[in-house]
Amino acid sequence: MLFSDPVRSPYDWEFYFLGFPVRVAWTFWIFSAVFGYDWARGLDEFYFQNELSTPGVGVLLAIWIGVSFVSILIHELGHTLAMRYYGISSHIVLHHMGGLAIPDGAGGFRRSRLTHWNQIVISAAGPALQLLLGISVAAIAFFIGHPMGQLDWILGSLGVPLPMSEPFSNAAWTGLIDAAIFTSVFWALLNLLPVLPLDGGRIVQNAIGWHQRSSGFEEATKVSIVVCVAIVFWALRIHESRLAFFFVAIGIINFQNLQSGTRDL
Repeated sequence: MLFSDPVRSPYDWEFYFLGFPVRVAWTFWIFSAVFGYDWARGLDEFYFQNELSTPGVGVLLAIWIGVSFVSILIHELGHTLAMRYYGISSHIVLHHMGGLAIPDGAGGFRRSRLTHWNQIVISAAGPALQLLLGISVAAIAFFIGHPMGQLDWILGSLGVPLPMSEPFSNAAWTGLIDAAIFTSVFWALLNLLPVLPLDGGRIVQNAIGWHQRSSGFEEATKVSIVVCVAIVFWALRIHESRLAFFFVAIGIINFQNLQSGTRDL
C-alpha cells in the first residue's frame, strides 16, 4: 500500500516527542532529498546569478530536508494529540510518502469507539496544526518585509494588496522561510483535498457517514476517483509530472478498493 507502515530497518531513527514514540524510516531522508533538490538548485542559482551570498546546493538541500521533517512531524503530532484527547494512544511514523499517525493496539476496535465527528476532528487536526506553523512563519516573513514565496503570488492573484519585499542577502535565511511556508501551507492544503486516504478524504468520508448513518467509504471512494482524474489532467497541463504520478497512484488504489468492495482503508 502507498500509505502503509513501512517495514522496520536498523537504519531507522527512533525517539520520543512529547511522549509519543516516533520512527523515521531511512527512506524518508532519500525521498525528501529527491523532492527538494530542484528547489535547492533553483534558489542557489538565483542567488549566484544576482551576486548574492549562497551556501551552495548541499546546505540548501539540508535546510529543505530539516524543514520538511519538522513540518511533517508537526502534522502527525496534530493527529496524535487529537487521538490522545479521545483516549487513544498512538505513535508516529515518517516514511517516503510523508507520515502516519498510527493507533496502538487493536486499531479497528479503538476506531469503532469513535463517532464520525471524533474522526473528523482527528483527521483535521494534522493539517490544522501544520497550517498554523506555516501561517506563523508567513506572518513573520510579512512583518519583516520578506517575500512569502508562492504565497505572495496566490494572495496577489486574489487582489490582496502586499507591500514591496526583499529577500535576505543570504540564501540560507531565504531558504529557511520559503521551505517552511511551502511545506507547511501547501502540503497541508494538498492533504485536505477530498481524496482517500488523505485527511481531506477521511473528512469527506466521515461527513457522508454522519449524514447517511453509514461508513461513507464507498461514496468517498467515488469522490476520490473523480478528484484524482481532475488533478492528473490539471497537473499534466502545468507540466507537474510528479504530482500527476502521485494522484494516478492514489486513483488506482481507490479504483481497486471500489472494485473489490473494500469497506475501509
